Amino acid sequence: KMLDRMFPVNVGISGVTLHRSLGKVASVSERQIDADEPADTMILPIDTTFVRGNSKGAQRKMEIMVGAVEPDRGDVTYFSAPASMAEACVEIGKSHVQSAGWTSSTKLVALTDGGRNVQSFAARMGAIHKPIKDWFHISMRIQQVEACAGAFPAPTRSMAAAKKSIVRKVERMRHRLWNGHASAVKDAIRDLEIDLKSYSDDPERRAWDAKAKMLKKCLRKLREYTQSPSVRLVDYAARHRAGDRVGTSLVEGGADFIVNARMARSQHMRWSEQGAYNLLQVRTRDINGTLERDLMAA
Repeated sequence: KMLDRMFPVNVGISGVTLHRSLGKVASVSERQIDADEPADTMILPIDTTFVRGNSKGAQRKMEIMVGAVEPDRGDVTYFSAPASMAEACVEIGKSHVQSAGWTSSTKLVALTDGGRNVQSFAARMGAIHKPIKDWFHISMRIQQVEACAGAFPAPTRSMAAAKKSIVRKVERMRHRLWNGHASAVKDAIRDLEIDLKSYSDDPERRAWDAKAKMLKKCLRKLREYTQSPSVRLVDYAARHRAGDRVGTSLVEGGADFIVNARMARSQHMRWSEQGAYNLLQVRTRDINGTLERDLMAA
């Protein structure tokens, strides 16, 4: 019945024409479906941690880069090297990206905390788009703002109402950031101006003003962190619902079992650049399950 309405054969359109029309529609639809398919995505979370450098080194603290490659299909692999060995960091990262099945159509998405050196590493490894700002570090800074908002004194009814409004607006700011609104912090600073006014006749005025000053300072720091031009905010809620990563939890935990398990700051051991590099390669190969194969090849 549907075909009769679309292609009324009884008015002069032959069955051959109908067959060809259906074929053309099917081929066009197939091409559109293929074109709309998203390219394979590969997640590249990168973070840094610190270990003790040796006394001969230029710095007493040595920065260590820890990264991971998570393809759509396949196991996560880790890589790590001293951040001062920039070329080695990039080459190791590129080799892991290539081994994970990277092609010219693969979209490499970097997740970072916003550090400049980490962003540079991600770009040189092939992440051509701006890195995504890690939600974990954003959330840590929001918690500082929430702690400030909850610490306001509320001895009077007007102060209690203002404190309730402050807490509610901070919660709304978190929700808007979670949904990718880059102006959330700036809007919160503007909306809180009335609530943070001074109560000149109240005995708790000085305590209130001190908390207001601290809250404004935390909000300014959060605004600077979220509005960095070198990274981008995304709709973290949508990514989370889709099962995509929104933070660098892979490497946050990786820093513990790759670096700190043997090189923790609680130990008095100090590392040279080359010594740290050698140990990190053994640790990551052991975690990735390729140590025995590499030893046999060596």
